[in-house]
Amino acid sequence: MEAVVFIGHGSRTPIGNEEFIQFIQSLLEKIDVSIKGYGFLEKAEPSIFQAISNAIEAGATKVTVIPVLLLSGVHANRDIPNELLIVKELYPSVSIRYGEPIGIDNQMVEIIQDRLIAKGHVEEDIIIIGHGSRVPAAAEQLQQIVSMLEKVNPVKIELAYITTAPYYQEVLKYKNRKTFIVPYLLFTGGYINQIKEKVGNGQLCNPIGFDQKLYSILLKRVQLARVI
Repeated sequence: MEAVVFIGHGSRTPIGNEEFIQFIQSLLEKIDVSIKGYGFLEKAEPSIFQAISNAIEAGATKVTVIPVLLLSGVHANRDIPNELLIVKELYPSVSIRYGEPIGIDNQMVEIIQDRLIAKGHVEEDIIIIGHGSRVPAAAEQLQQIVSMLEKVNPVKIELAYITTAPYYQEVLKYKNRKTFIVPYLLFTGGYINQIKEKVGNGQLCNPIGFDQKLYSILLKRVQLARVI
């Protein structure tokens, strides 16, 4: 039997985790396997090990694991795979296939555009704020998404980050005209509150969040992983 398990990062806030759960429960209805579920890397339950073990105990002999993460950072490339190694050691006869995170897709540009339009963007400058990562691929993916956005929104667009340079606080400090700011984040919570304190005259848009347009991307990630 086959199973599909989605893995989220996990939030410090119960509201953030509940948003993820509701999003995934709707997504699971669109997947044609009998065993399906979700888990969290940290800060919430079930853990990755618990979620996959539950699927195996329910009869799964093949498990497709999909990270619900925006970019190919440390969590997608190292932390989740390390957890999967533990599962494989305990269940060596089970086939575990690991898919790609959300990554680059035209739908991500559409979501950013939706966030801008919702706040009345016309031709003002834009700042996209990402989390930041030690993995170069994550920055490269976000830069490519910004390049795609520039083709449909020919204004000045800058990238800034929360945990790595260029830091968003520094980028915002030198803005002397109205700027629209889009947090490239899934979870609401602490980071969004920090950004709110620094926007000044800028227009803060809603984050990417668990938008329904992500469904089609994640379904593609499932399909690709299932044929590995």
